[in-house]
Parts: sequence; C-alpha cells; structure tokens
Amino acid sequence: SKLKPTELCGVSVTFYDEYGYVTGWKFYSAEKSNFSDCLVYQGSVLGYLRSKGYRVEMTKQNYSLQP
Repeated sequence: SKLKPTELCGVSVTFYDEYGYVTGWKFYSAEKSNFSDCLVYQGSVLGYLRSKGYRVEMTKQNYSLQP
C-alpha cells in the first residue's frame, strides 16, 4: 500500500495558576495527512483538557512570513 505524506500537527498549551502565573507548558503533537484531520486532532486535545477540569481559552496567534 502507498503511504500518504504527513505533516506535524500540534497544539501549544501554556498552563496558568489562579493568579495568572505560568506554571507549565506542553506541546501536543501528531502526524496528520491533511488539514481537516489536524483540526480534529487539535479539537480532541482541547476536549481532553476540558475533561480534566481545565478552562481552555484560545489566544490570538501572530505569524510572520520571511521571504
């Protein structure tokens, strides 16, 4: 069988305490073959964190492109 190309899909998570101080950081990642599968994976990570009692908030991402 032919293998499909994959790309790294990830979610960067910063953990804070009740006072707003950073208490940890983790990068969840998996190889996914397309963007839709990546979005599903990212959603499952966020759902997992919510199921563990974490409040999940999305932050605005800044991207810079270099020529």
